Amino acid sequence: MLERSSIDRRKLTRYAVNWGASLTTKSNQIYPGHIYDLGLGGALIHADKHIVADDPITIAIKTPLLLSGWKNYIPRIECEISYDKHTSEYNMYQVGLKFLNLHGIKKHMLAEVLFKQSELFERRTLT
Repeated sequence: MLERSSIDRRKLTRYAVNWGASLTTKSNQIYPGHIYDLGLGGALIHADKHIVADDPITIAIKTPLLLSGWKNYIPRIECEISYDKHTSEYNMYQVGLKFLNLHGIKKHMLAEVLFKQSELFERRTLT
């Protein structure tokens, strides 16, 4: 099991979110989870089960951004597991993900969602 380093080496900002997600392995095993920390470089996801994957996996993120006014934007991003650990306090697994090959329209759309999320968070904390 990989453990997260106490030193934060992130180059990109992370944002607090509470969005649904699912991880799919190359063997088509699906692990539902929740994202609590997200940026353009990666994410922190909580899952009920230990995710077993040596190869890159795909995360599908249910964002609050509506496309065409009615459909949620759900990017699917290839990633690798940076660390994972079981938290006895919540009886779940914390999984750190590093995004691979995030570019083009996916990166632009995710940046737009995070920008809107940070605006909402900023407004909530100021009032």
